[in-house]
Amino acid sequence: LVGTAKSGLYEFDTEKRQFYKLDIAKGYLRNSITSLVVNQDKIWIGTRGALFEYSKFTKEIKEYTTLEGLKHNSINDLVFSNKYGLLIVSQSNYISCIKDGILFHLLISENFGLLNVNSIREDENNNIWVSTYGTGVFYGQPKNFKHINSANGLASDYCYAIQPMGEFGTWVGHRG
Repeated sequence: LVGTAKSGLYEFDTEKRQFYKLDIAKGYLRNSITSLVVNQDKIWIGTRGALFEYSKFTKEIKEYTTLEGLKHNSINDLVFSNKYGLLIVSQSNYISCIKDGILFHLLISENFGLLNVNSIREDENNNIWVSTYGTGVFYGQPKNFKHINSANGLASDYCYAIQPMGEFGTWVGHRG
């Protein structure tokens, strides 16, 4: 699968050795792909306009927006969690989650105003790690997230990516 910034989603046909477009949605924002996660027969597609659940077998497409309960329509990142199912981040103080077809939310923090969360991962101990534009990093479990920023060791509060690496610590890509 290849997600593009303006033209949507493409899948490679190994027999024909060519790409073909998966027509999941109409509209510029919905064709700006930000994140892809494959789990069993489902492809989860984050876009600037919605989240899509696409079944490879039935070809059914389900759309999630703020009307269905997401905190924001522009999805920044997706990842699967052993504990919480699909984790979805955007401009919000919450992580949206979908597990067994149920949408729910986990509070990150109420202390910093609106967070622009751009990356999310889960480590081997089921701790959730999120990076933000402007507020640093949050990690831990819901209702008990810890905060790291430039005041306590992070080189910059403007983070772009995060990746827990087990015994090698957690790597953060950031400005500066």
